[in-house]
Formats: sequence, structure tokens, C-alpha cells
Amino acid sequence: ANTIVLEFCYGVLIYHLHAALVARGARPAIPPLVLLLGVVACFVWMAFAEMGGALHRQRALVVGVPAALVVLAAVLHEHCHGPITRGRTSWVLGESSYILYLSHPYVIYGALRLLLPKGTVMPLAAQVALAIALIIASTLVAVAIHLWMEKPAMAYLRRLLLKETPRRTVASAA
Repeated sequence: ANTIVLEFCYGVLIYHLHAALVARGARPAIPPLVLLLGVVACFVWMAFAEMGGALHRQRALVVGVPAALVVLAAVLHEHCHGPITRGRTSWVLGESSYILYLSHPYVIYGALRLLLPKGTVMPLAAQVALAIALIIASTLVAVAIHLWMEKPAMAYLRRLLLKETPRRTVASAA
């Protein structure tokens, strides 16, 4: 009954919207600047929600909907205008995203417990710098786990589980 399930449902809805667009061959004419302004508006909304303490109340509506709109904007941009980037860095970050989802709380809360004594009050500039540093640290940890653990484990499992089985020919069956 956790409301975070609604946020996963938003993702499912975005998938189905995209699948419907692809199935119909539709390419809506949404200018990239409109998508960018929508994303900026969503981030501003979420920042004010966080500063006002509304993040934990009705999370699925207060920040879940704007976060889903950010994802929708990214999907629509790629659908209408192609990928924003095709670089290897973007590819690795995308491949590491699930590990980031799983590991970021441990990196963030671990670092905060190590670096900040309980009750520490920081000026806004220091909070912003710390948030940026924690985002970078979480991302680097996720990429490292992906490259050094997940990829090798998946390659091993593919080799182990997807071995080619010898094919019987008509001659060998007789």
C-alpha cells in the first residue's frame, strides 16, 4: 500500500503512451524548447515542494507527477527528435541506472553519517554543494558496480545459461 507504487504506475503509463505512439507511427510536433521549459518547471516545482516540506506528504502527487512528466519529456524528445546524445558516457550512465536506483540510498546516507555529525546546520550554498557531490558520488559508485560487478556477472551467466546445444542433424538421428 506504499504510494511509491503509484510512481511505478506512472512509468508503466509512460511506456504504454510511447508504445501507442510507435504503433501509430505518430510523431507529435513538440519543439525541444517546450519540452525543456516543462522539465525546468517540474524541477522548480519539486525544489519548492522539498523546501516547503511537502515532499513526504502526498509524495506520489507532489513530486511523483512532476518526476513522471520529466521522464515523459525525455521519452517524447527522443521519440520526436532523436536521442539528445549518442555518446558512450550516456550509454554507460543509462546502463548503470538500475544499480544507481538500488545503491544511492546507501551511498548518500552512509556519506552523510560519516561526514556530518547529528544536528549539523549548513548554509544553503553548502547544502547545494553537498547535494551535487552526493549525486556525483552515487553515480560513480553505480558505474563502478555496473562495470566491475554487474557486467562480468551477466556475461558469465549468459555463457553459462545460453550455451549452444549441439544440434542433431537428420544423418545423426538415423
